[in-house]
Amino acid sequence: MTAYGRDTLAKIASYLAPDHPEIPNALRQHDEDSHALEELLVRLEEAEAIVGRVAREAPATVAGLLQSLPAAPKRQPPGWFEYFQARTEGLPSDSVMELLIGLVGELSLENGTALIEIDTLGDDYALTFLPIASARRFIDIAPRYLQQSRLDKDASVRFMTAKEPSLRTEVRYGYMITGLDDADHALDVLQEVDNVYARMLPGWWISGTTDTVAGGDWAIFGDTEGVLLPVIDFERWQHLLTDELRNAVAPLAPRAQISTDWNQDGSR
Repeated sequence: MTAYGRDTLAKIASYLAPDHPEIPNALRQHDEDSHALEELLVRLEEAEAIVGRVAREAPATVAGLLQSLPAAPKRQPPGWFEYFQARTEGLPSDSVMELLIGLVGELSLENGTALIEIDTLGDDYALTFLPIASARRFIDIAPRYLQQSRLDKDASVRFMTAKEPSLRTEVRYGYMITGLDDADHALDVLQEVDNVYARMLPGWWISGTTDTVAGGDWAIFGDTEGVLLPVIDFERWQHLLTDELRNAVAPLAPRAQISTDWNQDGSR
């Protein structure tokens, strides 16, 4: 390996594992080695900076390894992978992996993080997370480093996001709770409902008003503007949210009736 090649690998290691200076230092001192690029990825994997040899692993293993990386986004929908497994059961493993990586990439971007693919070993590749600003810079420089050093003329580094627009859909949500005794009772129930929404749908703005309905009972009405939601969450959150509302309202209003409207307007 030339000094230029060693320096190339060291620069990539420094970018992906800045807290592990021993990796670039070791690579700069490396002797001739036809497997230098593979060694770089192995060292980065040992430092928990990447998930390597992705093509050889099962989707469940890759999902777990990605979530264990220190740079992985911390805010993910609860139970998202279990639901993903149920929706992709029976599909070929390579299709499941492609959908999985696309979905993780999309969810990561919502958290200000990019999922990056480093495809350098022919039929295999590695994955890692970087802040979006750093990822853009890395995507610009890494292929040039790899290609100029002649370590891999076909090296590629790219953002991983969903290829299928059906992974996202715009949802409008509305609800009504009837069977409340009076205005004060309705306000008490509304407070509990707002607590459920703050916990289950953080970041959503959901209106809430109280008024009388036919028959003299009081009721609560609310809705939200269109919100982009991952399709894998749609059916799951329909049931989860309704259950949470029932559990919150029942102790305060045993005769209350809850109705919800999830209007799925179309994929984006």
